[in-house]
Amino acid sequence: MIIRKTFKWESAHRVRSSTCGRCRDTLHGHSYITEVYLSPVNPDSNDDMVMDFGDLKKVIGNFMDSLDHTTFIWLEDDPEYTDTIFKYSKRVVAMVKDPTAENIARATLSNLVHLLKASPVEVVKVRVHETATGYAEAESFELADRMVVCHDNAD
Repeated sequence: MIIRKTFKWESAHRVRSSTCGRCRDTLHGHSYITEVYLSPVNPDSNDDMVMDFGDLKKVIGNFMDSLDHTTFIWLEDDPEYTDTIFKYSKRVVAMVKDPTAENIARATLSNLVHLLKASPVEVVKVRVHETATGYAEAESFELADRMVVCHDNAD
């Protein structure tokens, strides 16, 4: 059995590895939709629900909200650019990899696996829709060291 919870959030990034000049050289934003797919840790459990959706939102809602209205940066990007983003943006997500849809999906998966490690569910996959026609999907077997480093300048 698999359940799915969807979260919507807004963010901006520039993708230095992109072949498209607009994406590579210009800060631009997306209305992201993230789908989180979960299964029970113990599939033989007699419970009627994998996990209550309200409880699930309480467990991972704060993390998903931490992505909303942020600017994603790559820590290896031009220091003048990253310093400017940190100076003028109150909500910044700094990543160890270029903030592509694929890397955002991997980092989100990694963080959610960590958040849910003591729960009765495990994350099967995360799907991050960057646009209405394109998404990246990361599955639990792909996990690597792609943790998101969150920096929040908000008061």
